[in-house]
Amino acid sequence: MEIPSALEQCVSTAYRKWISSSTTKCNSSMDTIEEVVYSSSPYLQSQFIARPSTTTVSEEQIRIFVGCLIVLSNLLLLVFLNSRATMRRRYIFFTLVGVGDILDGTYLIYPSIMRIAEMASGTFYGGTSLWGCASKGYMVFRIYGTELVSLTMLVMAAEKVFAVLFTIVYRHYATNRARFAAALTCLLVCLVSLITMFLTSYFDPRKEVQEDKYCGISGSVVEGFAQFHQFFNLSCQIGAFLGSAFAFLVARSLTKQANVKEISSIKPVLVVSFISCIVISSNNIIYILKNFVKLDITKTQQNYVVTYSTAVFQVSKFALYMLTGQEFRDCLRKVINDKNCSENTVAFVNRVSTIKTSPSGRKAV
Repeated sequence: MEIPSALEQCVSTAYRKWISSSTTKCNSSMDTIEEVVYSSSPYLQSQFIARPSTTTVSEEQIRIFVGCLIVLSNLLLLVFLNSRATMRRRYIFFTLVGVGDILDGTYLIYPSIMRIAEMASGTFYGGTSLWGCASKGYMVFRIYGTELVSLTMLVMAAEKVFAVLFTIVYRHYATNRARFAAALTCLLVCLVSLITMFLTSYFDPRKEVQEDKYCGISGSVVEGFAQFHQFFNLSCQIGAFLGSAFAFLVARSLTKQANVKEISSIKPVLVVSFISCIVISSNNIIYILKNFVKLDITKTQQNYVVTYSTAVFQVSKFALYMLTGQEFRDCLRKVINDKNCSENTVAFVNRVSTIKTSPSGRKAV
């Protein structure tokens, strides 16, 4: 049915008047029509927490490729870390970080495959609820993966601080069983967070929060949990960096005779947590600030920063461990030569312990 020309002219005139108003001006040359309409409509903002997605099949294919790189690089890291029994016990926390990165890499693969399938079948567009997105399971990989990495890095830094401040107590209690218990605790804490995400999404009363089935984090979880997730990751990584930096400085100042290998064992945690702070801060600060101030940044630009800056870092972690950790390089050489990588215990030397005593009990100079 054709629209009468008079009515069409009336609608066209009203539309041009509305779109030229100050409230509907684009903030950026990359703003789409959907983003302009959404930002200028109080009704849409009150009913939807996620803007309509402008993703394409080619963009989702790139995400799949990047996700495969992340998974393969971290699988290689896990094979190395678990190639010897002593390494498996000693590097259990690094293994957890690798598992978390694999889960986060899977977040780029599985959801993208499902979106491409929905686009092909014509079911991608159409309203969906918060629980409708959460029940797809996309966020399981992102929430659990990123929080597991952040929390594990914090635990590793805490272990180093405990080792340099309470060396004798650490030698007594830092057993393989204790490391396993700490690793299990990290897994359980992240599981509780994941259950909280599902519960808050399930009880959300809104029947429609998104106009398509992209189902990213803003369309799958409530606003409060999304902010908690961002603050949790950022605070854990900052704590890991500050803790490992403190442990490194204390270890260097104890004595010149301190075990060089043990000091160098802190470097991978220090470097990785520092880069994590930069990467996660760039992601989370954008998200957090957009809730309080009006930033001139599009959703597409934000997604690029969040996705690809993190991806490059995750792919390069194995190389970072090798570049910063002498112990990793030694173990790699032994694995290549088919030798066992011996398990070293932390042996930070106090100044008092370096003073020798004579048989008569007097201090020797």
